[in-house]
Amino acid sequence: MSRTKSQLRFVGLRPDSSAPMNQPPELTVVGRRMAVSALDGLNGLGVAVELDKAGRAHFRSVRIAPPAARLMIERQGDLIEAYLIERARQEADS
Repeated sequence: MSRTKSQLRFVGLRPDSSAPMNQPPELTVVGRRMAVSALDGLNGLGVAVELDKAGRAHFRSVRIAPPAARLMIERQGDLIEAYLIERARQEADS
């Protein structure tokens, strides 16, 4: 989890805070928008994303993922994972 937090903080998608590194990541509004946009793009390319019980995102495709999808996963995989964790936590609280 700390790797995800430090990467998202570095690119300005996660606010700086004094929260311990074992806390779930929190995203800025821009980070959330980018994650939703990336998820929509991946869905359009035929890639589904699931979050396992350990809090890791798994990207699945019925066929071989196109290069655009692989590039999006490489660049925004941590952001998507942080968004899914945040969304799952909100749904659990409801």
